[in-house]
Parts: sequence; C-alpha cells; structure tokens
Amino acid sequence: MKKIILDEKNKKKIIVYSLSGIIVVAGAFILFNIGSLVNFIKDLIDILSPFIWGAAFAFIMSKFADFLEKKLPNSMAFKLKRFISSLLSILLLVIIVVVVVLIVSPQLAESVSKLSKIVVKFTANPKEWIHKVELSSNLPKEIVQIMYDYSNTLVNSIWTALKTSIPNIVNATIDTVSGVLNFVIGFIVALYMLIDREKIVDAFRKFFKAFVSNDTYVKMTVVYNVALTKFYKFFEGKLLDSLIIGVICFITMSILGLDFAMLISVVVGITNIIPFFGPFIGAIPSALILLMVDPFEALIFIIMILVLQQVDGNIIGPRILGDSVGLSSLWIMFAILVGGGYFGFFGMLLGVPIFSVVYYLVKEEVYKRLDPNYKKTAKAKDK
Repeated sequence: MKKIILDEKNKKKIIVYSLSGIIVVAGAFILFNIGSLVNFIKDLIDILSPFIWGAAFAFIMSKFADFLEKKLPNSMAFKLKRFISSLLSILLLVIIVVVVVLIVSPQLAESVSKLSKIVVKFTANPKEWIHKVELSSNLPKEIVQIMYDYSNTLVNSIWTALKTSIPNIVNATIDTVSGVLNFVIGFIVALYMLIDREKIVDAFRKFFKAFVSNDTYVKMTVVYNVALTKFYKFFEGKLLDSLIIGVICFITMSILGLDFAMLISVVVGITNIIPFFGPFIGAIPSALILLMVDPFEALIFIIMILVLQQVDGNIIGPRILGDSVGLSSLWIMFAILVGGGYFGFFGMLLGVPIFSVVYYLVKEEVYKRLDPNYKKTAKAKDK
C-alpha cells in the first residue's frame, strides 16, 4: 500500500471540512431539539441561581464598593480596604432589602387578606355583589343585565381556575422557599465576588486568551466592554425609573382613595422594569382586582395608569434612561417576545439588554464593512 502523505495545505482543508461538518451536525441537533436545550438551560439556571443572584448583587454594588474603597485611608492595607468596602456594600444592600420588606410586607399581607375575603364573598353570592354595584354606580341596565346573566358562569370559571391552580400554588410555594434560600446565599456569594472581582475577571481573560487567537480575544474584549456598559446603563436607569413609578403610583392611589394601593403599586413597580409591555402586564391584573371591589375604582385606576405611563414614557423615562439600549420600539418588542417566549419573566427582563448588545455589535460590523473609514470617523465624532 502507498503511504498517503498530506502536505500542510491538505491538512488545513481536512481540519476545516471536519469542523464545518461538526458545526452543521451540532446545529441540526440543536435545531431539532430546541425544546430540550431550553429545558436544560432552565435547569442549569435553577442550579446556578445562588451564583446568578450573587453576580447580580455584586454587579449592582461594584461601583459603590469602588467608591468606598477610594474613601478609606491610604495607610490601610489593600486587602483590608477591599474587605471592608465589599462588606459594607453588601450590608447596605441587605439593609435596603430588609427595610423594604418590613415596610411593604404588612400592607401586602393585609391587601391579600382583604382580596381573598372579597373573592369569597363574590363567589358565594355574585348577584348580591352585582346589586351593590348597580346601586353604587350609573352603569347602563344592559351591562348590569349581562353581568347577571354571566355571573354563574364567572363563578364557575373562578372555582375551576382555583382548583386547577392548587398544584401550581404548592409548586410556587416550594419554589419561593427555595428562591429565598438562594437569594440569601446570593449575598454571601456577592461578598466573595466583590472581594475578588479583579481576580475573577482576570481569570476569565487568561482562560480565553489561552484558548483563542489574539484577534478573537480582542473581539471578545470589545463584546465584554459593550455588554458591561449596556447592562449598567439599562438596569441602573430602569430600577430607578421603576422605583419612582411605584412610589408615584402608591401616592396617587392613596390620594384617590383606591383600594390595595400598596399591593398594586408593588406590582406596577416590578412589572415596569420590563420595557414596552411592563405597564400593561402590571395594570391588567390590578384593574381586575379593583373591578371586584368597585368598577368605578377600576375605571379611575385605568385612567390613572394611562396618565402615569404617559408621564413616564415622555418625561421620567427619557431623563433617566436616555438612549441606554439604542433600540427602536420594534426591536424592543421583538426582544421581549422572544426572551419571554423562551424564559418567561426573566427572559422579558434580560431580552432587551442582551439584544441591544447583539444589535450594537452587528451594526458596528455592518458599518465597518460598508465603510472602511467608519471607525476613524466615529472616533473623530466622539472627540
């Protein structure tokens, strides 16, 4: 048999063809098993949730930790300064969370208790509730009659929903207990991450530098810097914006004398973190809750939310967020729908900043290919 001798050119061809074949097969496997892949990612996220919470806390408090570290005396040893600044940052976050829970939880518990009593009264005698609504409001007789006609159907639907949701409530309770434990562990993880933040970043840099080419490493560094900037701008602005909206919602509802002010304000504030769809996600269930108390209250609330969201969208949001994500409304909607479709609430929350990073990098690459002088022009404009 003749011995086959491969020159360098043929060796490279074989490697390229082999890698291309592997990528095609892997891509086809992922495409046909996308559901299993998504479930695997979800399970992995559940397992790593203490580290995810820790990374999130460290990410939020890192700038404050840097600020504290600079304020400590220069005579102090670096390790001691790092430990004190990191510990104080995490303690501040813990205090904020505890204070918010202590202020909000009693009113939330009261609201939930009140809501459960209303649901029980409504389901026990819906026609009496409709009669009270009829006496206390000026609803047209046709609408009142429709409410009478469909009252039993509505009650049956509520009881069916409650029965079918019992297993989900049990699972949600278990998940909540587990989530609280992971949340608490997250503070400890965050402390260690803040103490060793440069070491962690440096370890990742060394790892990628050892296994990828220099050009790829440079590109990955660009992606990291862009992602860090986009995520900081988005979450800092959005958290502050949502806090302001939640507080304004509570104050306005209290002035108007609407029920469940604390419960609804918390819901509105949390869901407001999600761009575009957030206000609707929080307002719809809140309006339904008020509808069971008094349809007129529900109407006032809907008008209030519409005004509040206009103020947020045109005044508060632009001043706080600016153009932090750099996406049009169409792409924001796309990112939320795709992220939410695969990963629920957190997919809706993270979809926008992740997609904004992808969009920015793709846009830069497109402009660079169309105009070789684009990078120089962009730098000149920045100056």
